Amino acid sequence: DGSLLLSSTPLEQYNDMLRFYNQCKTKYPKIKIPNSLTLTGHSLGGCLAQLLALSLCDDKNRNNIKALYTYNAPGARKIAPHYDYIVKLFAFHSKEQQEKFIKEEIENIANRARDLGKNNISLESKIREILHKIIQEKHSQYYGITMSISTHTTTMMLNINAVPILADIAQCYETLAYNYTQHFKEDRNTPQNFKLKGDERYTYKLSIQDSIYHCESSNNEYKNKWYMDSPISKLGIKLGLHQDNQYSDTTLLHTINTGSGTTGDHSIIPLTQTLYFYSYLLELDSNNTMLESKLQSNNDKERLSEYLYTLNVFMKNIKTAMNILIHEIDKKNKEKYEKFKKQMKWYQSTPNYDSIDYLALFISQVNELAFKIETLKEDNNKYFTSSIDIHTIIDTILKLQEHNYLIEIIDNDKLRAMRNQCKADNKASITEKLSLETCQPFRLVDKNTISYLNENNLHQIFGYKDLGHILSQEWHEEYINGRYEIAKGLYFGGNTISSLSKYAKDKELRIS
Repeated sequence: DGSLLLSSTPLEQYNDMLRFYNQCKTKYPKIKIPNSLTLTGHSLGGCLAQLLALSLCDDKNRNNIKALYTYNAPGARKIAPHYDYIVKLFAFHSKEQQEKFIKEEIENIANRARDLGKNNISLESKIREILHKIIQEKHSQYYGITMSISTHTTTMMLNINAVPILADIAQCYETLAYNYTQHFKEDRNTPQNFKLKGDERYTYKLSIQDSIYHCESSNNEYKNKWYMDSPISKLGIKLGLHQDNQYSDTTLLHTINTGSGTTGDHSIIPLTQTLYFYSYLLELDSNNTMLESKLQSNNDKERLSEYLYTLNVFMKNIKTAMNILIHEIDKKNKEKYEKFKKQMKWYQSTPNYDSIDYLALFISQVNELAFKIETLKEDNNKYFTSSIDIHTIIDTILKLQEHNYLIEIIDNDKLRAMRNQCKADNKASITEKLSLETCQPFRLVDKNTISYLNENNLHQIFGYKDLGHILSQEWHEEYINGRYEIAKGLYFGGNTISSLSKYAKDKELRIS
């Protein structure tokens, strides 16, 4: 909605959201206590989810929201509520009772105006004027008060208006305005050169049962690093955690490395595909064991970040594995390649290597291998096809998972173990040889971590030439170590240079 981009609450969507919540609360009263809601939203929907949290909870009430999850969402920090204050009218039985009410509300509204930086010499008289007006009209029990400073003239003019609002959503408006005012007040009172250190800037916290998570997805690892290093995430407003303030930050920012996708990395499509893929990886017990061994924190929320970090590293390794040839070519050859593309019209339509959706390519390769394995079975293949469409990645992942085709992540320790298992006199180390020969940091296995590839189906899947021939041979120790060093250099910070780069350098030396 355009109003979000203009830093104001999108009234139509916001009201619809509040009415829907009230309908659900009436029909299912347990969504408030004890089974509080978990809110989630993507992009502008994530911003609306933040606004709903700010409309249902304050610094004392933690019963309405259990947790908030937003994905690629702009922060609610600068999304100003539509109303600055909510007035609730009563049936006055005497003039004295009415005047007492007006006096109290003048003080309340004036304090709110000062907190929001909307003070003016005529403030209290204008508040009194608007209160008398709505008491006389009484179109509704609740009125939303808006205050603005006009700078169109040489004199700063204060404008105050009152709009009748429905009773069923008035409380939500009031809570949102209160939360925004508390945050705005602290923001104004904080020096501009204040160095952000955890929660020191904001003492006011939104109280919800669990926590607030924000996830950013990108196919650019440097962009993800920027998100992680930001002192306050894009979630913006400091929404808060438990009352005991046991954590150093009030938002938990997670990043997800995605493929390029056909819709851009901000889209929910590559993000959803990646989350399905991560869930698929965790179906294998050995992957869970490996991930658990790398965790350093005992805090559940920090452990989630560590889990995602390790999975993101694997995602980065997949990208490398799907682009090994391009990554091995040196910079000068890349420049020649791009120049060649510009000169050859028929070649100009080829995608840049950075734009290749490597997750789709990876899932396609796994699917093709599963298809070939299934065709060798007597019951024939009825659920795999030889190729998949880029838009069916999630369906393919679910199909692989359902039929017990799982991916084992190879980390540095497993790579070293594979090198040791792949003895020169061992022709049966098919799986180890395949990973080392193709520099692919994964294996296709069943739920018991048993590889689908063996010497009985090797040639039927890969043929008798090229890869099929290489995998069926005895490997010398020097060759095994060489393939190991290349894989280690590609994925795990080894110091080796690739065989292709070494060949190019040797050739240059011979020519010179």
